Formats: sequence, structure tokens, C-alpha cells
Amino acid sequence: MKRLILIAVFVLTTGTLAAQNYIIVNSEKVFKSIDAYNTALSTLDKLAEQYQDMVDAKFAEVETLYNNYMNQKASLTAATRQTRENDILAKEKAAQEYQETLFGNDGTLFAQKFGRINTQEVISVMPEMKEMQTNIEAYSKDLQESMENIVVEYNNKYQEFNKNFSTMSDAVRQLKEKELNDLIQRRNDFEQVAQQDLQKRYNELLAPIIDKAKAAIDKVATAGSYLAVFDTSTGSLAYFDEAMLTDLAPAVKKELGITDAPAATPAAPAAPAAK
Repeated sequence: MKRLILIAVFVLTTGTLAAQNYIIVNSEKVFKSIDAYNTALSTLDKLAEQYQDMVDAKFAEVETLYNNYMNQKASLTAATRQTRENDILAKEKAAQEYQETLFGNDGTLFAQKFGRINTQEVISVMPEMKEMQTNIEAYSKDLQESMENIVVEYNNKYQEFNKNFSTMSDAVRQLKEKELNDLIQRRNDFEQVAQQDLQKRYNELLAPIIDKAKAAIDKVATAGSYLAVFDTSTGSLAYFDEAMLTDLAPAVKKELGITDAPAATPAAPAAPAAK
């Protein structure tokens, strides 16, 4: 009898299908941040090598002119020497300027654009998130009510069992105990299934929202000719200089028709723990 009472106290509590804060961590679903980062670095490395080869060719030409000049200098007139020297200096200056156009602070290489975006923050303010939250809360409430019905049924039968315990035959007592234990198992089974159903529903509702955000990010990044865009909400980058990256969130929000407003915190479902 004591065993049954303990089960009633510690197992068959109503519980709550509560919402918890949710962090979007599937950066591949929004955009491939780490892959884009590695690809961007590889692309820049190859581009830098190509540019360096082009610069080296310019300076090699200058060196060839200089070596030829030094070999012939003794036989040249003063006027010719001056002309050749001026030509070499002009070629060298042109090579230096060319190098600057490629590798300087405003050069072609550093004109490659990188962007950053906090996808979690963007998705949290999308109007679809409010609708999703309402849907999840309603669905969770239905599951909660079903679980409460099982608990109420158990409590009623337990009270009846406890009231009539002294007058029950052994056969009836065993039958009633089995009914109560079956209800305990039913409640626990329902809890597990409810958790799975709630998570499945959440994922189904969240997927199109993520897809819409991804489409907006792709559109803004493509239109802006960005080489790569990094998701700062996932922590996938060990280090970056934020000041050197353009924040695309305002443009993406504009693309999604979002005006600045207090963010709605996305929530993920969580089934109650048995007590």
C-alpha cells in the first residue's frame, strides 16, 4: 500500500508542457557559414596568388630592363643612358602602382566583400514567429489537457480505492491496484508521445520560416556581391573583426518587410518531467 501511495505522489503529478528558450543552431539550414568561410579563404588565397603572379611579372620585366641596361651601360651615350634609366624608373613606378591597385587597402583583393548576420535575431522578429508561437501554445495546451484528464481519472480512482480499501476482497484490491498502475503507465506513455509530437510540430512550423529567412539572406548577399556571409549567432567562427564585416541584418529585415520592434523570443516545446 505504501508503494502505491508513493507512486501517486511522485509519479502522477499533472506536469506542464512548458515552452523554453530556443536557439537556432542549424547554420547549414540558414546558410553554410563555416563552409562559406573556408571557401572564401580558399578563393582569396587563389586570387592573391594570381595577383601576385601578375605583379611579379611586372617587376620581372623591370629587372630584365635593368640588367640589360647595366650590361650595355658602358657602350651607351649619356643621352641614351638617361632615356633608358627614365624608362626603367617609369616601369618600376608603374609596377608599384599596379601592385597597390591589387593589394593596397583600397585594392581589388580587399574589395572582396564579407558580410555578417545574426540569423537568430532576424528570425525572432519575423511576423511568422508570433503566429508559430501562438500555434505551438495552443497545441501544447491541448496535449496538457489530455494529460490532466488522465491524472484526474487516476486521482478519482485512487481516492475511491483508498476509501474502500478496508472492505475490499483481495481479488478486488488486486484488480484496482492494477487499474491504478495501468493509469500510471498510460500517463507516462502519453508524456513521451506528447513530447515527440510537440517537437515534430515545432520543427514543421519552423522549417518554412528558416527557409524564408535563408532566401532573403541569399537575395541580399547576391545583390550585394558578397563573397561570404557569416552567422554570428552560431559561434561557428573562432575570431573575426566585426568592424570589417558589413551587417546584413537591416537589409534582410527590409527584404522581409520587418520594421524595428521588440523581438519575440522563439520558444521550443518541452514535455514535463515525471515527478
